[in-house]
Amino acid sequence: GQEHREKVGPKSLARKRYEQRKTEVRQNKFEPEAVTRRATWTVAKMLAHFREQRKILGPKNQYNDQLYVDQWTEQFGKYQLDQLKSAHIEEWRRKRTQEGLKPASINHALDYLRAYFNLAIKDGLCKENPVAKIKRLKVNNLRKRFLSQGDEYERLKAAMEPEEFDIVDFALHTGLRQTEQFKLEWSRVDLARKLILIH
Repeated sequence: GQEHREKVGPKSLARKRYEQRKTEVRQNKFEPEAVTRRATWTVAKMLAHFREQRKILGPKNQYNDQLYVDQWTEQFGKYQLDQLKSAHIEEWRRKRTQEGLKPASINHALDYLRAYFNLAIKDGLCKENPVAKIKRLKVNNLRKRFLSQGDEYERLKAAMEPEEFDIVDFALHTGLRQTEQFKLEWSRVDLARKLILIH
């Protein structure tokens, strides 16, 4: 018997939502307070709210929490929770990738936003997590490692038998891969001209 106003969007969507609400009223499932609560929460408000709750958990990751809260507030803070879509986040990820941000850093930022939206869903502030459909980027954890001339070279030499270090020293001075070095034949070595032929 009471009138409730809800901002939805285009007229076609509004008609569908109107029929949905009428069905909820008939089934005693309509909660106007929940609708009002969802309509007034922005991403910035949600992030700030749950940031305060997470502070109570202790000092662990406090710095990262604030870092990502600030980042996402600046990026999407003005959006209402139900307005932020996966397409917005995909566009953010595309731009950040083009800017050279590493996949691991992008994944970590998305993990934080995903966690905050899960808390919002649990509290009935929104129905969907826009990050849920975003696939994680593939991370290459391999790291290029070079032996420094000087201290590391001398410490490695001191730790090895002279015969064993000769093999390492040969690799360091020629740049040969392990398979190239171990399969090298004398017919491809010219000691007079100090040349090695690699196929």
